[in-house]
Amino acid sequence: MITNFFIPELNNHDVQELWFQQDGATCHTARATIDLLKDTLGDHLISRFGPVNWPPRSCDLTPLDYFLWGYVKSLVYADKPQTLDHLEDNIRRVIADIRPQMLEKVIENWTSRLYYIRASRGSPMPEIIFKMLYKEPQVTQVIRSNRLRWLGHIWRSPEYNQTRAYTFKNPMGSRTRGRPPTRWIDDVENDLKTLNFKNWQKVAAYRWNWKKRAVEAAKTCN
Repeated sequence: MITNFFIPELNNHDVQELWFQQDGATCHTARATIDLLKDTLGDHLISRFGPVNWPPRSCDLTPLDYFLWGYVKSLVYADKPQTLDHLEDNIRRVIADIRPQMLEKVIENWTSRLYYIRASRGSPMPEIIFKMLYKEPQVTQVIRSNRLRWLGHIWRSPEYNQTRAYTFKNPMGSRTRGRPPTRWIDDVENDLKTLNFKNWQKVAAYRWNWKKRAVEAAKTCN
């Protein structure tokens, strides 16, 4: 892939300011692969064994993780492909339909994330910052859809399940000064309010009904 496609494609573009980033998967960081990338990219390689070390557990700073996979998956499975050929056709079509304008917005989003991380001296980004940074409605829809899917999963779990008990319990004890921190369930309740979804507990008790009504509604609501 690198020799037959990636490098020839690079030769067709001005790549003096290009940076190449890998994740930490061992299949990507074999010695021969890293040596080949170093010869091609010089110091502009961000990798586990590259000149610039790959930042582990930083999916929120990687466009493939915070944008592409969720965006592509939501569209690829929209028509519920039943065969491998159908699935492959959908993947090719969705990838081909991504326009340069969308990629520009994704990179703007990435730049905003870097500014925030730098200003906060590397502190974790709270969810409210994610909401402010997202500029593609589809990304917000994917987040809401996944959040509601998880809500249904928790609700269908046994009452003694620790995750369920912690999620739906009422906070006890003395309240600290200032505005209380936003909980995950608070965001879910806002999602349900936005979707005007009532009696969600009854629907969530049945997996496929929940997926059809709540999750699909989240995908169509900006």
